[in-house]
Amino acid sequence: MLDTSYFNTYDSGSFRQFCGPAQVHKDLNTLYGLIVGIKADGHINDSEIEMLRAWISSVSSLQAKAPYNKFVGKINAIISDGVVTAEEAEDLIWLCKNYLDYNRNPYYDVITLQHSSSAGF
Repeated sequence: MLDTSYFNTYDSGSFRQFCGPAQVHKDLNTLYGLIVGIKADGHINDSEIEMLRAWISSVSSLQAKAPYNKFVGKINAIISDGVVTAEEAEDLIWLCKNYLDYNRNPYYDVITLQHSSSAGF
């Protein structure tokens, strides 16, 4: 039997310091997918709120840095009442798209967007 106990410590997230822009892009595309998924049915349920909290937790070591600080603050304000309105979802989608402007960053293309955002969706 394969011993996988060391896998938990292997992927501790310490690699992020070497992947700056790509990691930010992946994280924001994942958030974008989550928000689009929440907006798709017009209401938010407890599991969707937990997914947003999990996203915040996944970027906890970066919360004080831009652009994470803007997103985490906005998400916390939105989920504080347990309701994500269409307007709040649109605000987050706009914020994601603003940071993920593909016209300014040709390295990332439509395929990258689809792959990363579908992870959140």
